[in-house]
Amino acid sequence: MITGPLAKRYAKALVDLASESGSCDRLQQDLSQVASWIRQSPELSSVMKNPSVPLAEKLAVLDRIWAAAVSTDMSPQTRKVLHLLIQNHRIHMLGAIVQACQEMIDQRQGTMSAVIFSSVPLSAKQREDVIGRLQGISGFHLRPDFQLDEKLIGGIVVKIGSTVYDGSVRNQLEAVKKVLSRESST
Repeated sequence: MITGPLAKRYAKALVDLASESGSCDRLQQDLSQVASWIRQSPELSSVMKNPSVPLAEKLAVLDRIWAAAVSTDMSPQTRKVLHLLIQNHRIHMLGAIVQACQEMIDQRQGTMSAVIFSSVPLSAKQREDVIGRLQGISGFHLRPDFQLDEKLIGGIVVKIGSTVYDGSVRNQLEAVKKVLSRESST
């Protein structure tokens, strides 16, 4: 998901306010949960985006879902944020706002997301080794997301921020091919 400038502005304001009150993690988790529900339920998404459904009704729907799915009450801060987004017809941006919030929180904490693609599932030891090496290379604490990519012949491909580390067999074979083609042309 691409975060636009408006989502980043909302995210900055939310992270700044939540940081002051020490509720950054709770707000992030709450908003992420609601964004997930909206993303997964076309009916809920339709209700939230429909301008003819009154604001109070939209909040009541979220309150009922929250009460049924989560053991704790919705925090007043989360409720205010959702109210503001619904009132300003920005609830459709919640996913992008959540993503931008997470990026800002990570940046402040010196953490980055790392997506690690492999052709086969990695063992716990392999995962630990990969994360340790990547943290050493990147200088950041990493929040890893391991994914399978059957297109890979072997090795791994890692994406940290906008940087891609390609340790795949395909990439290594391409490098050998380039070297051999240069040598054969001389």
